[in-house]
Amino acid sequence: MELILSTKNERVKNWKKLHSKKGRQKAGTYLIEGFHLIEEALKNHADILEMMISEEIAFEDIPQFDEEKQVEISTEIAKVLSETETSQGIFAVIQKTDLIEKPLLDKPFLLLDNVQDPGNVGTMVRTADAAG
Repeated sequence: MELILSTKNERVKNWKKLHSKKGRQKAGTYLIEGFHLIEEALKNHADILEMMISEEIAFEDIPQFDEEKQVEISTEIAKVLSETETSQGIFAVIQKTDLIEKPLLDKPFLLLDNVQDPGNVGTMVRTADAAG
């Protein structure tokens, strides 16, 4: 596992840029933070390019992931990358993917997610149809 200790390292600067929309769009990647998000990304087969792990994290706590893509970082770097007050000390860079294929965008469509009441689906379809 590679070790990075300086906040002036070029890779650290690139990771930090992923906090901005412009940086994410330019790189085509985004940064996630925390054990839960990383476990969900792994479970959903996200294209994780690299995982950054603070030197404070116990080895047995690290999720199973390709060791060649793991980078150990200093606590100082973890603080720089973190967008929370108390960092969990684990981050990942993920390749952005298009959730909707381009040909689908040429025609109107209605995207529904986790609808609580099936009766609402009919209402949404009728409303969308009326709106054109």
